[in-house]
Amino acid sequence: MHLFCVAPWFAREIDPIGRDTPCCLVPIGANFDNIRASFLKNEWPVECSKCYVMEKAGQLSDRQIKNSTLDFYWDKDIEKIRDIAVQDQNDLRMLSLATSSTCNSQCITCGPHYSSSWRRLEKHTWPGPTNKISLIDLNYKTDLSKLITLSFTGGEPLYERRNFEILETLLKKNNNKVFISMVTNGSVVLTEHQKHILKQFPNLNFCISIDGTESLFEYMRYPLKWPNLLDNINFLRSLTKNISASYTISNVNIQYHNQTVSWFKEQEIPYNYNPVTSPSYFNPNALPFSLKELLKQNLTLQDYNALLQEHEANHDALYQQAINELNRQDQLKGINRSNFLPTDSFFN
Repeated sequence: MHLFCVAPWFAREIDPIGRDTPCCLVPIGANFDNIRASFLKNEWPVECSKCYVMEKAGQLSDRQIKNSTLDFYWDKDIEKIRDIAVQDQNDLRMLSLATSSTCNSQCITCGPHYSSSWRRLEKHTWPGPTNKISLIDLNYKTDLSKLITLSFTGGEPLYERRNFEILETLLKKNNNKVFISMVTNGSVVLTEHQKHILKQFPNLNFCISIDGTESLFEYMRYPLKWPNLLDNINFLRSLTKNISASYTISNVNIQYHNQTVSWFKEQEIPYNYNPVTSPSYFNPNALPFSLKELLKQNLTLQDYNALLQEHEANHDALYQQAINELNRQDQLKGINRSNFLPTDSFFN
C-alpha cells in the first residue's frame, strides 16, 4: 500500500475568509506540487505534519478520513484512485465550502472572521467573508455533476440560503448520490422547505460540533443550550442515520476529554477530534507542567501522546494569555465561567 492522500489531487476547501486550498491543514502558501511529489515518492510531505503526528500517535487523521470517504463513495479502491491521480485525471471530486460566516454562536476558540455573532459582540468593523461565493461563480469553477463529496462549513451552514440553492442545483444535475456533510453546531431548526431538499440526498451526514457535554458545551459554544442540542440531534436522526461529531480540543476542555468521549460512545456518535492550533494560547499544550502531569494520570497514553508535547517554557505564558482572553470574553458576554465549568477546572 502506497502512502497517499487524495486531497492534493481531488479536493478543494474554501473557508469564510476566502482561503482556497486543497487542504486547510497545511501551512498557508504551501507548494502543492511538492506535496504531490512527496506522496508519489511514498514519503511524508513536511507540510503535512498535523496528519503525521495524529497517525504516529495511533489516531485517525484527516488524510485517512478523506481517503476512506472518497474510496467508499466513489466506489474505487484507494490504489485505483492513486493511479487516476498519477495519470493526471484529477477532476475535483471533494469540495468543502463556506459560503458565508453567518453564525449564531460565540465559540471561545473562534472569532469575528468566522462568526457574525462574534462580530456583533465585538462591534467589529471587519466587512465579512472575502470569498462572497455566488452560485454562478461556483458553477463556473466546479463541475457539480462530478462531485463525490460536498461539505458545507461556516459560520453555521444551515443558516445560509445559498447552501440550499447549491443543493437544488445538484438535484437539477441529477447528482443526488453525492455525499453531503453539513458541519453544524446543532442549534438550527430547519424549515419544511429545507427538510424537503435534504431528504432527497440519501448520502446525508450531519457533523455536529460538540466540544463537551452539558454546561461545558454551553460555555465552549455560548450561547447555545445543551437541551436544544439533544432535541435537534433526535430530529436530525429522523433525516439520516449518519450523525457524527467534530470535536475541537483546547486547553479549556481537554481535562474532560474522557467524559466527552464516553458520551459520544453512549450516543453511538462517531467523532473526529481537532486540536486547536490557532490561537496558540488555546492549544492543548498551553498549560503549566503541573496540570499536564494531572492529565497524564487521567488520559490514556495514546490520547496524551496525540494531544500533548514535551513541556516548553512558553506554555506557561500562553496559559496566562488564555486566562486573560477568557476573562475578556466572559466580560463581553456578561457571564462568569465558574457558573459553567466544573469546580475542578484548570480555568476557575
